[in-house]
Amino acid sequence: MMYVVFRDMAMFNFWHGPRFRTGLISALLLFACTGVSAGHRPTETIKLSYGENSFAPYYYFDRKREPVGVMLDLVRLALSDRHIRFEAIDVPRKRLAEAFHSGTVDMDLMKREWLPAHMPVRFSRPAIPYTETLFVRVDDDRSWKTPHDLKGRLVCSHEGYVYGEFDRLTRAGAVHAVKSRSEVTMMKMLAHRRCDAAIGNRFPFLWLAAHMGYSDIVRPTAIEETFAAVPIMVHESRARYLPALDRLIGQPDFADILQKLTDVHLEKMNSLARDSLNIEADP
Repeated sequence: MMYVVFRDMAMFNFWHGPRFRTGLISALLLFACTGVSAGHRPTETIKLSYGENSFAPYYYFDRKREPVGVMLDLVRLALSDRHIRFEAIDVPRKRLAEAFHSGTVDMDLMKREWLPAHMPVRFSRPAIPYTETLFVRVDDDRSWKTPHDLKGRLVCSHEGYVYGEFDRLTRAGAVHAVKSRSEVTMMKMLAHRRCDAAIGNRFPFLWLAAHMGYSDIVRPTAIEETFAAVPIMVHESRARYLPALDRLIGQPDFADILQKLTDVHLEKMNSLARDSLNIEADP
């Protein structure tokens, strides 16, 4: 089932080289990210805003329902002088500001312009690439080439996310948006013809479609909007992490590190796709 996901990602040039690389750098990355010899380092717990289990490979749950992902490994690499423990906190996007004000969560992937003003947060350098993609049903043979093809259509979107051209078309009344609190609900609505299209982050949507058994029902279109890389956002009480995060992100080989970590987690996702995550496909 996950072959559909990997094949599609390769088409868009994200998968560079063999599907799983070995060698010294990968071994060092894996060593650093598993917390080996953590007993000699101070332990700190970081509370992550998870929202839903669908933002893989950046953050998601493994078989044991432990938080894992590319972002978590980057943080562990940057803060290798201490043992980092992650705790996943379920926070709806519309309550994210409240969660950071109350100190309920410490970290998320987020851009400043997506947030209300005066939040007690700080940001790393831009780190994670972010692309919104329009998904439709496989049997939909209409033209889906530019954002203007959305005019007059009913499109599922997430009420907690900020979009670019799609939001502009919605405000102009050219697109009819159906807001949802969950990407799982968005996927169900699209699969069961309750909307014409759904818009969301490419990798999580492909992964979610595979888990829900919808890989043969929904497909990505050529309509995409790529934003500048998203920084890691931390509560201001964790601002001490930023110099180390920025040093890692600023390394000349950061793109290679990011790709290798992504490869590791795509392999994990490939394995997870063979397991049931108790996501019901029926509406």
